[in-house]
Amino acid sequence: MYTEISMKEVAYEGAAFRREEFAWEERKRTYKRLRQPAPVFRVRTLHQDLERAQRTVLPPVPVKQERLWTLNHALFALAVVFALSIGIGAYALFSQSGIERPRSHKNELNYTATDAGTRRETETAAAKPRSETREAAALLVTGSSRTEIAADVAIIAGNTYLLSGNTRDIRTLKKEGGETTPLDAHEFLSTMTSKIPPSLLRAIDMRDHRFGLIMTEERLEGYLFLSIGAYPYAAGGMREWERSLATELLPILAPWRSKTAIEMTGARAFTDLHIGTVDTRTILDDAGKPLILYAFPNKEHLLITTSQEAFTMLVSTTTAK
Repeated sequence: MYTEISMKEVAYEGAAFRREEFAWEERKRTYKRLRQPAPVFRVRTLHQDLERAQRTVLPPVPVKQERLWTLNHALFALAVVFALSIGIGAYALFSQSGIERPRSHKNELNYTATDAGTRRETETAAAKPRSETREAAALLVTGSSRTEIAADVAIIAGNTYLLSGNTRDIRTLKKEGGETTPLDAHEFLSTMTSKIPPSLLRAIDMRDHRFGLIMTEERLEGYLFLSIGAYPYAAGGMREWERSLATELLPILAPWRSKTAIEMTGARAFTDLHIGTVDTRTILDDAGKPLILYAFPNKEHLLITTSQEAFTMLVSTTTAK
């Protein structure tokens, strides 16, 4: 016999089964995800940055290369300083010794000074025979300072060629109203000097004087001859003038001497020196040689020059030419 079963009495569980299967698969996936390691997030810290900076090798910073003094540079500098010191010392010694440096004649004769102040004439290949310059040289002093006059005398000396013992006069001129005339003795001394005593100026004969150059065995020397009208006043005036005589007259009697040498000569005192039969007053150098001297060869003339040899040559001439 058959038993009838109604469809309503059969339970249908398909959907529930699928739901359970899906849930199971979902749980498996969830478990799988949970079993995976969690991601690691790195966090920067100051300590880590400092360690990284210490481990990092930075490229060298370019540095400007400075020029360094090597041993060669130092030796070169010392050599230059040493050479300059020797040059300055030699110049000072040369100036103090009062050695004159004779002037050379351009393209004709070269004059070489030795340590004694002497010179020798060395003819060059182009040298030609030369005649003496005995004619008087003209020196215009109007409008010129004492320094400019001394420079003009030096030029005249440089262009003068004389044999030993010979002289060359220098005529000092003034220009007034377009006319050129010679200076008298008073005008000459007033132009060349500034501290000459009035008593000496009055004792000098204004009409007669002689200024020039003489060649000795060693070199050119300057000289000044003056005529005296009143000997006692002239002698006293010269003693008074001794304090500035060298510094005022040496620039024109020996313009080739340096300014320092002239100043050092002026700082020395005059002393008595007997030359032949004449008593002179002179300033001596360290070697005992006269640097400037004056004397009255007789009571009518006064002679001032720059060396004993020049004085000996000139003393025989007691009158101006």
